[in-house]
Amino acid sequence: MYKLQKSFPRHDSNLFSIIWQLTIPPRMKIFIWQVTQEKIATVDNLKKRGWMLVNRCSLCINSEETVEHIFNECSFFSQFLQKAMLHSTAFYSLSFTRNPEFIMDGTQMKSHRELMAVLCFILWRERCSRIFREVEQPFNLLVEQVFLKWRTLHPQHSS
Repeated sequence: MYKLQKSFPRHDSNLFSIIWQLTIPPRMKIFIWQVTQEKIATVDNLKKRGWMLVNRCSLCINSEETVEHIFNECSFFSQFLQKAMLHSTAFYSLSFTRNPEFIMDGTQMKSHRELMAVLCFILWRERCSRIFREVEQPFNLLVEQVFLKWRTLHPQHSS
């Protein structure tokens, strides 16, 4: 079976190598891969699997929760990114691209792609915290979490 599987080319093998080269923890790499494959457990994906849920974004409460909405359209994500930009110029390069696909763009600086990966991961953790723990953190604490994680990964980018 192994030989048979290896004989078929994989269209996503480049995707795996791009993710694997990032200097982020393995759980973030797996998360980013799931986001790019639209396999994270958003309400719309859970409904496709037969769960009976009200489809509403737990971050902005205004729209249906999809991968596209959370990481591209959600007003909460926009505000989160704006607060992060006020905190550090490192986020300025991300101000015009809110799409996780940015992480896969090899023409972008690796450190900026890693920063976007950390930001998306922290945003997803906040979403899960609101659903499962019923706890909401203010933007300031979320931004600080991003920069704490960022500083541990890249101490030279502490500004």
